[in-house]
Amino acid sequence: MSRRPRRTHTDHVELLLDLHAGDLGRPALGAEVRIIDEDGVEVPRGKVGEIIVRTGGMMLGYWNKPEET
Repeated sequence: MSRRPRRTHTDHVELLLDLHAGDLGRPALGAEVRIIDEDGVEVPRGKVGEIIVRTGGMMLGYWNKPEET
């Protein structure tokens, strides 16, 4: 058995020749990506906001530690 640390993320590099200012590529398979404003409301395409991502592998909280979640 290997003693190397397990990876908790994946790296993906893709060469995209048709990028425009502000492009970040495509979401990973199974990822839900939204752009929201300061109030948490999704902004229309082309507007500036915060990028948030959700995947099936993300934890919902700390086990038996609701105050730290």
